Amino acid sequence: MAGGSVGGDLAILRQLFSTLGASSSDIETVCSNIDRELGNTVWIGTNAEKFRETWAQFKPTLNPLVTAMTDAKEDVRKQHNNLSLATGEPDQI
Repeated sequence: MAGGSVGGDLAILRQLFSTLGASSSDIETVCSNIDRELGNTVWIGTNAEKFRETWAQFKPTLNPLVTAMTDAKEDVRKQHNNLSLATGEPDQI
């Protein structure tokens, strides 16, 4: 849908809501796990340095992604619930 149209399939919006929530949580878990393991591991060498440098550059880009996914999830919730009310469906998330 484009051009200011509003609509959607309730079941698909519910699935998107769940996917966005789970995926943002997965990203946060991956970040936490990698940070923890890097902090607890003795790993020395060229590949270790390369990975740590790359991780240090890449990780900060994940925070805005998680924020965008969380914002999108809440927007999907609102759209789903508004459509549900408008169509008389009892389905709310």
